[in-house]
Amino acid sequence: MKKTDKILCCCSWGCNRSVHAKYVLNLRGYSKVLTCGLEHTDLDSLMMLCDWADVVLVVGEQDLMDEVPAPYQYKAKLLP
Repeated sequence: MKKTDKILCCCSWGCNRSVHAKYVLNLRGYSKVLTCGLEHTDLDSLMMLCDWADVVLVVGEQDLMDEVPAPYQYKAKLLP
């Protein structure tokens, strides 16, 4: 990932793992980082966020990758 990339950090609820990943990325100089919960964000909002992002960083288990909308699977990267 480049420091200029727009990164969407996702976990199931969007309250813990993704927020911590955002914090670490911010410390490392990534400034365009948002968080969300894949299982608790409505589809329209999730699609809009995935459209905005250059990278969708899924923090957690492999099965969460299935929650990323199909048109944006190519942007998804797993951070176990």
